[in-house]
Amino acid sequence: MYLWEDDPDVVHAMLHYLYNFDYNDKAVDEHGSVSCMPFNIRVFCLAHKYDIEPLKIFARGRFKDLAAQSPAGDGFSRAVKLLYEGTVDTGAHEKKMRADLVEYAKAHYQALVNEDSGFLNVFVDVLGFGADYAAALKTNR
Repeated sequence: MYLWEDDPDVVHAMLHYLYNFDYNDKAVDEHGSVSCMPFNIRVFCLAHKYDIEPLKIFARGRFKDLAAQSPAGDGFSRAVKLLYEGTVDTGAHEKKMRADLVEYAKAHYQALVNEDSGFLNVFVDVLGFGADYAAALKTNR
């Protein structure tokens, strides 16, 4: 199996998970800063690509744990873009992960506007996210 088109850090996390049922999400991103939120989404997308259901569940759990304890930051808009462009919403885990991102955006909207320079752009640039966000707002009335 050739994995040359996949990020080596994410492949390493996947392989580490397959042998140890865990991975290090404190990876350094392409901007040279620690950004766990996009990293966990990238692991989720790789698990989607290779249809590794337990890794999807684990990556989603890591994302949710991180979201519960971390303030909004500049990694959120990148995480949205990665998920919506790296998966389709036909699977149960994919739908749940998209819902998790929407709920995080709703709960931290003002902080994201202030701290994530790309946040408002995801409503226009990322197909589906704006619609999912609007639908979530409608159901919570």
